[in-house]
Amino acid sequence: MRMEITYASSSSRDLAATTAAADRSTVDQTPSGSMPATGRPVKVITLEHPTASSSSWPPPTVSRWRAKLNRMTWTEWIELFLPCYRWIRAYKWKDYFQLDLMAGITVGIMLVPQSMSYAKLAGLPAIYGLYSGFVPIFIYAIFGSSRQLAIGPVALVSLLVSNALGNIVDSSDDLYIELAILLALMVGIMECIMGLLRLGWIIRFISHSVISGFTTASAIVIALSQAKYFLGYDIVRSSEIIPLIKSIISGADEFSWPPFVMGLIVLAILLVMKHLGKSRKYLRFLRAAGPLTAVVLGTAFVKIFNPSSITLVGDIPQGLPKFSIPKEFAYVKSLIPTAILITSVAILESVGIAKALAAKNGYELDSNQEVRNGTFQQYIVLWVSISFSHMMKNNIPLPAIASHGLLFGLGVANICGSFFSSYPTTGSFSRSAVNNESGAKTGLTGVVMGIIMACALLFLTPLFEYIPQCALAAIVVSAVIGLLNILAYRLPPSLLSGHPAMTKVDYDEAIFLWRVDKKDFLLWTITFATTLFLGIEIGVLVGVGVSLAFVIHESANPHVAVLGRLPGTTIYRNVQQYPEAYTYNGIVIVRIDAPLYFANTSYIKDRLREFELEVDNSTKRGPDVERVYFVIVEMAPVTYIDSSAAQVLKDLHQEYKSRDIQTAIANPNREVLLTLARSGVVELIGKEWFFVRVHDAVQVCLQHVQSLNETPKASEALSDDYPSFFQRILGQRAEGFSTEELESGDRQSPVSKDKDPQLEPLLSRRF
Repeated sequence: MRMEITYASSSSRDLAATTAAADRSTVDQTPSGSMPATGRPVKVITLEHPTASSSSWPPPTVSRWRAKLNRMTWTEWIELFLPCYRWIRAYKWKDYFQLDLMAGITVGIMLVPQSMSYAKLAGLPAIYGLYSGFVPIFIYAIFGSSRQLAIGPVALVSLLVSNALGNIVDSSDDLYIELAILLALMVGIMECIMGLLRLGWIIRFISHSVISGFTTASAIVIALSQAKYFLGYDIVRSSEIIPLIKSIISGADEFSWPPFVMGLIVLAILLVMKHLGKSRKYLRFLRAAGPLTAVVLGTAFVKIFNPSSITLVGDIPQGLPKFSIPKEFAYVKSLIPTAILITSVAILESVGIAKALAAKNGYELDSNQEVRNGTFQQYIVLWVSISFSHMMKNNIPLPAIASHGLLFGLGVANICGSFFSSYPTTGSFSRSAVNNESGAKTGLTGVVMGIIMACALLFLTPLFEYIPQCALAAIVVSAVIGLLNILAYRLPPSLLSGHPAMTKVDYDEAIFLWRVDKKDFLLWTITFATTLFLGIEIGVLVGVGVSLAFVIHESANPHVAVLGRLPGTTIYRNVQQYPEAYTYNGIVIVRIDAPLYFANTSYIKDRLREFELEVDNSTKRGPDVERVYFVIVEMAPVTYIDSSAAQVLKDLHQEYKSRDIQTAIANPNREVLLTLARSGVVELIGKEWFFVRVHDAVQVCLQHVQSLNETPKASEALSDDYPSFFQRILGQRAEGFSTEELESGDRQSPVSKDKDPQLEPLLSRRF
């Protein structure tokens, strides 16, 4: 009598037939009343093998998009071109208008002095900061999908502009201004291109450690660059800390105490107001009123006392910016690296805050709109591709409505701003936080901000000429102190909840990285040091380069684990992670935890050879054999395989075959299996050696190993010393455990410790 105790098997009827024939032969040679392990059949889950013809055209993605386009209504088409229509048509005037108005006024008042401060940081006249906070805000309110993101000049982008243009032309030259405006056009075009082509994912390769180190070093450089307004004398313009410190020390004999004292007082007022605004809900308005207070106090002091030693902003043109086309296109080539860097910073500074605010306020952020309104061209491309689908044989890349970068909306804002004398702008972390805390509900807040900026340009510029430079410098320093506290990918609790943030500067981040991951700490240190001592561009390039090197190293040296069976289950896990897991003699089970491609094939091949030779007999069970007969490769984590990896599998199979070792593949996904079939690997290895589960493969391989190891002597000894397999099964049922429960791991096996593991190699043992 023969009992079936498992529901796993190979995927080939031929193998099952061969196994059954071998079983019948074994039964004929086995003494009566005995049932060896090789005498039981295995019953398997059939693995479906896809063929090349199973891939349909057009692809399912195209069909889904075509159906989605057919279902789109006129409202959805309008929203496609004008994202603002989404909140306009659902606007609740009684609930939203007052909140939007107050938030817009609050952030607009904050933006006016900040924009002038950041323009000075960029090496531009203050008026260009006001221009940059005017037109782009209106454009983003129309084309942007984030309703709380406040765009305009920011400190980090201003530093990048100053650093790039300072190496080309002197800031006093008119060419400097033209290049800054041209840079805004280039940044806008790049952001639009990245949005249309969905290239925002590239920024993912810049790790958190790189951004943290870069942000910290940049904040220090920004603060030191403002020292000239506090000290009363000029210092060299540089993005490196050593020239800045040398210049500060060498000019110490020209120190003037009035701007120094006034700057420190203004800075202290700003920091106190910011702290109170964060720590007290009822004083939240102080956070936004800080820059305006600093400007008003500084201007009042100058008007009353007229100190000659304090430099002022000077004459600011009155009126709105005029339309003009950017010039000096001969410098485009030299500005491309800076434009790419600014685009990257714009994405990193805008994405985190915009997504967090969207989730907080319960609406969907359309991320490459920031991409969505630009996808009309993509829809056209899609329709053309579908029209020619019967003539095309290869898949086409398809766009998606939602992505992960505020690209297109920011790009359009920068492009339009460049025609009205704006330099590069992006989303501001601090102003967006204030905007949200002030209760902003829709993009109407951006319109209110733009109106306030227009009023400032039309009516208030005569007053701005009396603003002390040290007051604007204090605003910048106050902002970069916040930049030190805010890491690029982390949002402090106070941002969304209104509670005070933890006081956390980036040396705490370095300590955290040291404790968690030494590699990330090394990356942070390298980026911080190179940015601080060698300049921003070199620092970013080195940081990104080292980060990519780590990524490539991890990808080229993936984790490969030896699997063992957990007692009482049919689950196989890493034997290093689960020491109680046991393996079987003659069989090596490995799991590859990464896609297989040309860069990691050699490493994986070497690791498989090592696992074949490294035998740990302490956890082995099953028949007593001296070498490996089967290598089972678990491919569930393998999401992709290329032609190079397929060829390596062929070579490895041939190498194993020459040493009488059979390769088995377990649980490949459809795409991987299709690639293996097209490359001839399935035919070479044999369909019967492809399995749905690792346990299926283990049973089949173990049955073959047992048949190889079994001798009449051993069979006779087993039949004399131990009860038959059938008797033990009856005993298990008498104890109330079903065979299926034992095999699935729902119950622990009642087999005692003194039983020979060769008799029940697939049933777990108690320890």
